[in-house]
Amino acid sequence: MIVDPDGLVRHVAESHGIDAPPAEAFVGRTVMDLSARHGGGEERAALWSARLASAREATESVHYADAPPGSPPGTPTTVEATVTPVRAATGELQAIHVVIDDRTAGLEARRVLEERAAEARAQESQLRAALAMTGLGRFELTLGDDVALSGDARFWQIMGLEAEPFVPLPGAVERYFEMLHREDVGWVQAAFEAAVAGGPDYEVEYRFDRPTDDGAEERWVAVIGRVEFGEAGPIRLVGAMEDVTDRRRGEEIRLLAQKREVIGTLAGGIAHDFNNVISAILSNATVARREVESGASPLTSITEIARGAVRAADLTRQMLAYSREDEPSRGDLDLGEIAREACSFVRPTLPPGIELRLDTAPALPPVRGDAAQLHQLVMNLVTNAGQAIDGTGTVEVAVGPVEPVGSEPTCGVEVVVRDTGRGMSDAVRGRAFDPFFTARPAGGGTGLGLPAALTIARSHDGTITIESEVGVGTTVRCVLPTSATPPEPDAAAPVDDPGVDEPPEARRPRVLFVDDEQALARLAERALPMSGCDATVFVDPHLALDAFAATPGAFDALVTDLAMPGLSGLELIDRIRGIRGDLPVVLTTGFLSGEERRDADARGVDAILPKPCAIGDLADTVIGLVGAAG
Repeated sequence: MIVDPDGLVRHVAESHGIDAPPAEAFVGRTVMDLSARHGGGEERAALWSARLASAREATESVHYADAPPGSPPGTPTTVEATVTPVRAATGELQAIHVVIDDRTAGLEARRVLEERAAEARAQESQLRAALAMTGLGRFELTLGDDVALSGDARFWQIMGLEAEPFVPLPGAVERYFEMLHREDVGWVQAAFEAAVAGGPDYEVEYRFDRPTDDGAEERWVAVIGRVEFGEAGPIRLVGAMEDVTDRRRGEEIRLLAQKREVIGTLAGGIAHDFNNVISAILSNATVARREVESGASPLTSITEIARGAVRAADLTRQMLAYSREDEPSRGDLDLGEIAREACSFVRPTLPPGIELRLDTAPALPPVRGDAAQLHQLVMNLVTNAGQAIDGTGTVEVAVGPVEPVGSEPTCGVEVVVRDTGRGMSDAVRGRAFDPFFTARPAGGGTGLGLPAALTIARSHDGTITIESEVGVGTTVRCVLPTSATPPEPDAAAPVDDPGVDEPPEARRPRVLFVDDEQALARLAERALPMSGCDATVFVDPHLALDAFAATPGAFDALVTDLAMPGLSGLELIDRIRGIRGDLPVVLTTGFLSGEERRDADARGVDAILPKPCAIGDLADTVIGLVGAAG
């Protein structure tokens, strides 16, 4: 029966076996009255009054065993009762649940049930102990009109928040999403919304800023949860959270170690290409000089020199992008183009007897990822394949869309690397992704190539599988999901507009150009006027600052190099913007770290151009900025 805190019966679920009248005969009467009327007298009524008084103060069930009224001590129990307070989440007593059980029959059945209940309690205790050992934190997010987040002590500890175990914390849901890393907010919310909409289970691994006494620290967590649904829709999300920061940092350290190892391979490939490029530039320069001396046109030779310089700049860009140790930068990428570049680097480092073949499907859908890491992934797979071949053989690289199932659209792009090498036994294949495991002789490698590739694939929500047969060869297949967003146009690419005439002489931008490299300063002084800009050029940033301070209105834009002795480009920007805050600024640099990019963004730098860049592109950027500012 359900009774109110004063003992008045509200509802009877079942009534039989104990001098039982119809169930409705109990409703509206007190438990004390019922006890007195059914053989208990005033003594039993007082006993139940005391029991209900105890229940009003209790938080757990209390079990009572009663012999017949007036019986001597030692008389077997004939009636048992369980009294349970029913409380709201706030602790307020709402009702009392009373079960009165006739013990004159079914004693053995009751004993069996009690044993099973004891076993269940023991198993629950063991489960809680096991969860505590794993470090998992359990949580529950109620959905619907009243959204609330609660969790056990470990969950709140991981989150760095103060709260009682499984008591909803006001505002915790909003605080939770505020703590997410800015780059992870979007896709974590998308995964959550997909799970609530009836999609896959909520299974994510992301970063968040855990509050500390000194501010906040970045942590990694893995979360897995399942949404429970009712007739009206989703009811709650229940799951577990694990702090995986140490594992992620370990993976990053191993990835960096392997990255440094493979830099040698990359440097070898770049050195091979650079030698070819420099040879072509020098040869064309010699031919151009002779053509000028003979009166012939050197245009073809100059064109080839420019093409070679662009190729050299591209090689430098790839080396810098690959070797940087900043946090990954995600964008929409052509995996086929990445595979072509990676293979061009690896090909010169393979033994002469190994043939490298590349086949990329046209018009591949983009994948979202970090270009340097995906270069490393492909290079690792191709390098491993080459090292598996003794003597002569073939390495085949194929890049194409994952075949759709039925009417489903293409959902991924795969890189398949096949070799005709020695192959792997089942035992070796089972350990292929173990860090520092290698089947090659001593000195043949660190055993980090495949583990690093697996780490990169997983960080891009991809998979890697291996098929191998001893004496036949190995096939490694990496599948990466396609990007959910269409690629954005390159905002830095110059746009030719034949409908726009050359700016009139009176509107030519006046550029303060600062670069400590003498050759670039001389070039800017000669070439910027040819591209529509008037230039005042300095190789000393202090002299440039003095000139600007003397006549701030004499310039329409500042173009400055980043790395200069005595006064860096960012420091020069600070001082010039302190004099004139609205001056458009273009920053040029051969390499920009993640921290320097953030510093440039914080200063409101209008454009960042990587070196080397064509003077025409630089002039177009300045003209666009000055026109927009005017």
